[in-house]
Amino acid sequence: MKAAPIIAVAFAASGFSAGAALAHEPIRIGVYVWLTGYAAAVDRVWGDGLEVAADDVNSKGGVLRRKVQLVVEDNKSEPQEAVTV
Repeated sequence: MKAAPIIAVAFAASGFSAGAALAHEPIRIGVYVWLTGYAAAVDRVWGDGLEVAADDVNSKGGVLRRKVQLVVEDNKSEPQEAVTV
């Protein structure tokens, strides 16, 4: 799977430290996808792919020994809603 290494590299390069206070906190990634509305059928597959990638990274110990947690928001297939998310 190509997405898992990309996610791992992105976090490693982003400067997150594995300090004692942060060691048990998950790394949260904000994702906005079309879960409802006219484009939901297309974007749901993309969101499912992100879940699979996050699960794969977590099954291998996470990033810097921290789990990856996706925070998913629905933009309702509306451009104006996507701006506010």
